[in-house]
Amino acid sequence: LTLSLVVSNAANPHEISRPPLLQLPGFPELFSAIEDLPNEPPTGTDVKFRYRVTPRNEGTFTLPELVFRSYQPRAPSGFRTQTTRTPTVSFTVTKPATATPPPVPLGGPPEFFAIRSEGPFPQSGGPGVWAWASLFTAGILVVTAWVIGWQWLFPDAARLATVRRHRAVRIALDRLRKPKLSAEEIALTVRNYLIARWGLAFTAQTPAEVATGLQEVGVPAERATEAEGLLRDCDAARFGGAGDTTVPANRAAAMIQRWEGVG
Repeated sequence: LTLSLVVSNAANPHEISRPPLLQLPGFPELFSAIEDLPNEPPTGTDVKFRYRVTPRNEGTFTLPELVFRSYQPRAPSGFRTQTTRTPTVSFTVTKPATATPPPVPLGGPPEFFAIRSEGPFPQSGGPGVWAWASLFTAGILVVTAWVIGWQWLFPDAARLATVRRHRAVRIALDRLRKPKLSAEEIALTVRNYLIARWGLAFTAQTPAEVATGLQEVGVPAERATEAEGLLRDCDAARFGGAGDTTVPANRAAAMIQRWEGVG
């Protein structure tokens, strides 16, 4: 499904940032995946954010309420901070409809539709049952040998292909390969990976909370400590004025691959 969020009557539409739905209450329980779609340019005082979401179950559901707080300098004193809430939106998820293709008449030479009098198999003039059985067996052996040989020659490639089939791992690694990522984007990518892949609570925001949350869901202590150190370095690069975030990005990608058993 495509979910659109429109903020209207904004005096500063270019300064409004995209809400991280994956980190907000209620959304991870409704959707198994939430992908940010490209931003649309603001139209006048309106700005629109679009997401591609994958519902977890069939049925009728209601979107969690979003709260926006704005500052109105022209409002009377005491009323300048205003709160706006999204309206109630319900949606229904059903099984996809399957269309039955129209019947297609059979075509072919007349001999294809003639009934053979000598039995289901020809007695001569073509390959027999054993020839077809041998060809089928040879095909199975060739495919099996090819799979075993590929896994023996490229063991990491097979594991990497298995890991990349996991959507959370693929999204995290692809984003970490982008150039000029900020420290905030690196930390957000790592937290989203930990939430989707290891079950970290979305309320864990600080490095210490992330480490505690990972141990609560069964992640070994040394891995929790490694993730905490990486997020602390991202915070140091973000608030300490360090401009080079290449090392945290490379460390984050290497940590994810090592946790997934690749590299």
